[in-house]
Amino acid sequence: AMAAERWLDLGNYEKQIDHLRSALKLMPEDVEYHARLGKALVAVRDLDEGLEHLKFAASQDPNQADIWIAIAEAHEGAGDAGEALVAAEKAAECSPFSSVPHILSARISFSMGDLSAAMRETQKAVEINPEDADGFVFLSRLYLEQGDKLAALQALEKASKSSNAALQTMIRHAQLLREIQGIEASRVLLAEFSDRYPENPELLKYLAEADRCF
Repeated sequence: AMAAERWLDLGNYEKQIDHLRSALKLMPEDVEYHARLGKALVAVRDLDEGLEHLKFAASQDPNQADIWIAIAEAHEGAGDAGEALVAAEKAAECSPFSSVPHILSARISFSMGDLSAAMRETQKAVEINPEDADGFVFLSRLYLEQGDKLAALQALEKASKSSNAALQTMIRHAQLLREIQGIEASRVLLAEFSDRYPENPELLKYLAEADRCF
């Protein structure tokens, strides 16, 4: 069991799987090991067996949002959007103050062509967690699908201000700003990003290159 814990931390999925199988031989009813083995199997695209372990874990402990999220992602990977959406909704019920299940539901709804449901779930996500850059990035994508560039830009502005904003989010923000307001506005924004992260030479380099590309 301790070996299984160690391999899980190292991210070596094949060895995780071997050690978790061994752990389950000793403790066949252990919910946590079933959940971890299920997640590891899903990570290596063994979706059917992964779902078996995850569903066992959920049957024993149905209030764990992370297990339902893993089930949803496994169904999504298998192309079963309906079952994925059901599992994502269960995750939201288990964890009402987390934005993650709503973003997952939004992504699944979007893949099903239900833009209004995707928008509704994404709005819930950013209301729950206004600091979630990923939520605002996805919201921007949905607004662009509707042809609303200004609303998309506003969503990217919020994403860029988040403490967990990705570099690509900042670049996309600057690119969309250029489309709407012109190159000078985008250069000013890139300069602001550079001032905000002076300790990050990689970021400064990337932003400078993006500036030249504009």
